Amino acid sequence: MQGPTLNSLRMLSPKKLSYLKSTPPRTLEGYEQTFVSAVEAPALCNLKGVFTNFGVEFIANYDDFQSATPLDQRLTIEEAASFKAREVYRVTGKPTITSQTSFEVDEFIPPSDPFEDDIGAISRAEAQKLHAISVAPPRVTSAYWFNDIGDHVEDLVAGLLPHSHPERICRFKTCVCYYDGEMEVFDYGSVELAIKFVNVDKAFISIGSSNLRERVLRDGRVLPNNIVDVSKFMDSMIDVNLMDECAAELAERFLDLKPTKVLTVATTGLVAAIPMSKYLQVPCVYARKQRTVVMANCYHAGYSSKTVGQNRELLVSKEHVEMEDRVLIVDDFLSSGSSQEALLRIISDAGATAVGVAVLIEKQYDKGRKSLSGYNVRTESLVAIKDVMEGTINCVTDD
Repeated sequence: MQGPTLNSLRMLSPKKLSYLKSTPPRTLEGYEQTFVSAVEAPALCNLKGVFTNFGVEFIANYDDFQSATPLDQRLTIEEAASFKAREVYRVTGKPTITSQTSFEVDEFIPPSDPFEDDIGAISRAEAQKLHAISVAPPRVTSAYWFNDIGDHVEDLVAGLLPHSHPERICRFKTCVCYYDGEMEVFDYGSVELAIKFVNVDKAFISIGSSNLRERVLRDGRVLPNNIVDVSKFMDSMIDVNLMDECAAELAERFLDLKPTKVLTVATTGLVAAIPMSKYLQVPCVYARKQRTVVMANCYHAGYSSKTVGQNRELLVSKEHVEMEDRVLIVDDFLSSGSSQEALLRIISDAGATAVGVAVLIEKQYDKGRKSLSGYNVRTESLVAIKDVMEGTINCVTDD
């Protein structure tokens, strides 16, 4: 079966090939490896941003693979991405990351009687459109699938949209392939949207970023006493792009409660609290674990923790939380709930209103959520860990 072809003459240039094969990593700038890629140009910036954190520099990108013949439509996106990765590696000798994106349109079932329920509530023009949809020909109602994207996607959508319900489901799916001559690894991302919103730009999903659950499963460790160690990306070393994405999602969940301040615990809670404050556009206040010379007048509450021990204390300056404040508590973990309860008591002592508790990771096997239930505040987590049986982290899967 014939695969995609590479139109770039740059790969055939002896000068370019010599540069690719002989250029060492720029170690003074912090790079340890050099890669090449064959991904859509809009996705390259994100790919570079993610891999730069791991000491990888991309020194060339070949985004001009095209389908050679109609036979290529029989390739899966995995086969196409693999072919590209192996071909680029064969020519350059460099570890390679490639991508291939497909486009799908779900089958559309027209309404059997578009006027039955809505005729009294819609305009004549809307009724005529519903009737046109109800008698749409099979070529309009059929499902479609392409293993690549381009102008043909937008041409198809332009032809289907006048005869389809605007909420008809379409999806882009991207397969990313890594190949280094020995190891081949695949990863996936997808976006689902209504046909009325479709354009090719929606296909360029964030193919390089890992979501929080994936990072917990990949890089998290279980220590004695069931402590989950995530120091590789949100403690001793922080993946700032990932934390920013997490903060944006959590902030969105609490916008409707109109918090006026974010309250967290120094220092681990700050990784989420600071970017959340940016998205919510409110100040970030953090509780200290020790009194300083500038904290003469404080609210304080005791708590205990598996990681820092029992009989600990959190302190917040009385100048930083006021009676009219609506306070959102933000933290990295919800485990026993002890530290969040301490913050809730501080908010209560200040006469302020607690509007919610937002955490990155929740240990469902601990009693944290139950212990907070009596405070009648919304509690949200991005990742829930079901258990850590035999040293393995098991996360709750989304429904």
